[in-house]
Amino acid sequence: LWMREHNRLAEQLAAKHPRWGDERLYQEARRWVVAEMQAITYNEFLPAVLGPNAPQAYHGYDPHLRPDISNEFAAAAFRVGHTMLPTHLLRVDASGNEIPAGHLALRDGFFQPQAVREAGVEVLLRGLARQQQQEIDAQIVDDVRNFMFGQPGAGGLDLASLNIQRGREHGLPSYNQLRATVGLDPVTRFSEITGDPLVAQQLAATYDTVDDVDAWVGGICEDHLTGSSLGETFTRIWVEQFTRTRAADRFWFENVFHGKELRQLQNLRLADVLAANGVSGPLQANVFFTPSTLTVRAAAKTALDITVRVRTDGAEQVEIYDNVRRQVIAQQALSATKRVFIQGGSRNDRITIAPAFPLPIEVLGGEGMDSLDYRGTEHNDAVDIYFRQLQSDTAASLNYGQVEQLNVFGGAGDDRLQVHGRSEARLALLGNAGNDTLLGGEDADILSGGAGNDLLWGGGGKDWLLAGRGRDRLLTGHGRNRDLTVYWATPLDDNAHALQTLFSMWSVVYRLR
Repeated sequence: LWMREHNRLAEQLAAKHPRWGDERLYQEARRWVVAEMQAITYNEFLPAVLGPNAPQAYHGYDPHLRPDISNEFAAAAFRVGHTMLPTHLLRVDASGNEIPAGHLALRDGFFQPQAVREAGVEVLLRGLARQQQQEIDAQIVDDVRNFMFGQPGAGGLDLASLNIQRGREHGLPSYNQLRATVGLDPVTRFSEITGDPLVAQQLAATYDTVDDVDAWVGGICEDHLTGSSLGETFTRIWVEQFTRTRAADRFWFENVFHGKELRQLQNLRLADVLAANGVSGPLQANVFFTPSTLTVRAAAKTALDITVRVRTDGAEQVEIYDNVRRQVIAQQALSATKRVFIQGGSRNDRITIAPAFPLPIEVLGGEGMDSLDYRGTEHNDAVDIYFRQLQSDTAASLNYGQVEQLNVFGGAGDDRLQVHGRSEARLALLGNAGNDTLLGGEDADILSGGAGNDLLWGGGGKDWLLAGRGRDRLLTGHGRNRDLTVYWATPLDDNAHALQTLFSMWSVVYRLR
C-alpha cells in the first residue's frame, strides 16, 4: 500500500515539477509518505487503541529528548499485537462479499506471497478494514501458537513462548518491577492484575508469587482502562514512548509542514490512502473501527458543535447533527450500529448527547477547551459519573477523555445525579424539573437543583450549590465553609455554560483572597 502511495505522490510531484530529477522526486515523495504515516498513527491508530489515554497535543520539537525505542516497549508492551491476530484474514471484493477463493487461514498465509499475487492485495486490504481484531488479552489464536514459522499446515513455533523468552533474554524486569519503574504501585495479589478469576487462577498456578510474573504476561492480562484496549502498565509505556518519540523528532510532520500542506496531513485518513491506491468499494470513514462504529472527527482548525441522537420517524437512524450548519453530517442505520466514536480537534468543541441514547459512546475531546453535555430523560434517571465514564439507567454508557467541561442535565423527573470520586472534567450537575438528588464528588463542582424540592450535597472541593425554585436542602459536605450556596432561584439555574464561566471567575477570586 505504501509503495503504491509513494509512487502515486512521485507521479504528482513529477507533473508539478518537471525539472526535478529522480533523487529529488524520491526524497520528496518519501517525506510525504513518512508524514502521512505519522499523521495516521497519531490521529487514528493511537486514539482507536488508547481512547482517552492517547498522547495529548504536540508541543514542538525538544532537542533534549532522545527518540530511541525503550527496551520495555520493544520487547513487551508493543507486542500486544500478537494477541490481536484472528484465525483468518478476510478477503473481500469491491461489493463487500467474500471472494470465490474464500478467506485465508492465518496459518496458511505464512511465507505464501503467491496468495497475494493470485487474489490481489486489494481484497486483503478491504478485509483488514472490515475485520474486527481479537481482544488484547491472555488468549492467542492457535495459528501462532503451533504454526508460526513452519510450512503451511506442517507445524511451527509458539509465539507466546517466544515473547516470554525474548523478555528474559532482553533483561526485562518482572511485571511488578516494571510497574514500579513506570511509576505505578506494585500489585500484591494476582486478582489485582485481572478481574477475571480464571486468568488470576492460571497465573497463580504458573508463578509462585506476583513478583515472578513476566512483564509481557502481566501486561496482556491486565484489566483494560476505561475506553482503552490496554491495561495501565502498557498504557503508561505506550504513551511515554509515542510522546517522547514525537517530541524528539526534528523532522516530525507538524514541525516541518505548514499552512495548507499541514492541514491536508492533519485531515488525512487511512481510508483516503486506500481509496487513492486502488482499493475500490465502500470504506468507513475510520478504518481502524469496524463499519458498525459510526465515527466523526473534527477537521483541522474546525470546532465541532454537534448533537448525537437517534431519529425515530421512519427507519431508525443514528445521526450526528451539526448545530451550527443545522444539518446531519453523519448517519447510519441504528440496526447496523454498535457504538459511536467522536474525536475533537484543536478548537473548542461542544458535543451534546441526546436523551436515552441507546448505544455506547466514546468522546475524545482533543485540544482546546471542550465541553460535553449529557441530557437525561423526562423519567426518573439515575446517573453515575466516574473519572472518565458516565453510566445511566436510561441510556448506554458514555466514555470520555480530554474533555474540560462535563454538564449533566437530569431533565424532567425525580433524578439522582451522583459523582463517584473524581472526574477528569469540571462538572456541573443540573437537576432541572423534578425532585432531584445531586451528589458532588471530591473536586469543585457546580450543583443546580432547578425547579422542584431537591437535595444537594457538595462533597469535597469548593462547590457551588444553587437551590433553584422549590423547598431544597443544601449540604456542603467536606467542603463546608468553602462552598458557595445560593438559596434562591436565578435565571442561570439551567444554563450550564454560563454557570461554568462564573464558577471559573469565582474560583480565581477565591484563590486570590
